[in-house]
Amino acid sequence: MDAFKGFLARRIDLSTRAELLLGADDLWRETGPALRFTIEDHVFVLVRCEGGARLLEEVPEGNHELVCLSDDDPHFEDRLLVGIGDALQPR
Repeated sequence: MDAFKGFLARRIDLSTRAELLLGADDLWRETGPALRFTIEDHVFVLVRCEGGARLLEEVPEGNHELVCLSDDDPHFEDRLLVGIGDALQPR
C-alpha cells in the first residue's frame, strides 16, 4: 500500500491528494492496492494495475471504469479529475 501511495504522490499534487484521498479507505483488489473514497455520494475506487491505475465508480450494477491512467502520462492528475468530474455530472 505504501508503494501505491508513493506512486500517487509522484503524480498528484499534495492539495489534490489531501482533498480527494485524505479519508480514503485502503483496499486490496485482485490487481493490487486500491483506495476507496466518496465525493457527493459517489463512491470511487482508484486501483493500481499493471502500467498505471484505473478509476472506477462503484454503482449498484458493479464497478464502472471511468478512466485508465498510464504510469507515464504527464496529465495523470488532470485525467483523474476529469474522470471524477464526468461521473459527478447529472445523467
